Amino acid sequence: MYSDPGHENLMHGQMSNLEDCFEDAMMEDRDIEVCFGNFGGEVLVWPHGYGPHPHCCRILVIKADDWYNLHRNPARLIDAIRDYIRNCPMVERIIIQGSEFSMQGLKLVSPSCNINSKFATYIAGINVLKNPPVVVSCLSLRGAGPTRHIVKHFYV
Repeated sequence: MYSDPGHENLMHGQMSNLEDCFEDAMMEDRDIEVCFGNFGGEVLVWPHGYGPHPHCCRILVIKADDWYNLHRNPARLIDAIRDYIRNCPMVERIIIQGSEFSMQGLKLVSPSCNINSKFATYIAGINVLKNPPVVVSCLSLRGAGPTRHIVKHFYV
């Protein structure tokens, strides 16, 4: 979902390489940290980098499985994202990755693993006031065995 049709070009480029690496790591049951250091730039990872005064980076990565296990509260994640964007004007990209279960539990994707319209509306509302807009990518690991795959959604 795009708040502005002109934002579609923001989804591609250098970040897609990082997301492709995340997808490969998720499919192979490896930790996404194997992708850091390969694509340059500083990255903050939640929930372990989460706190009252988090470091401000261009890229925020949220591990949905860890966040869900620690907090289990979708409203707390929404508040944390809002506060981070408010206090870190340089953030351009938020990548949320995790299992279908945790992504649904945090209300980031719908029960059918499609775009959650409430979350999309929330991000679109933030981007009305933010320049450049923040791009949120959700990478959900769905299925098991031969049907296992990654469902990717962009919220701009």
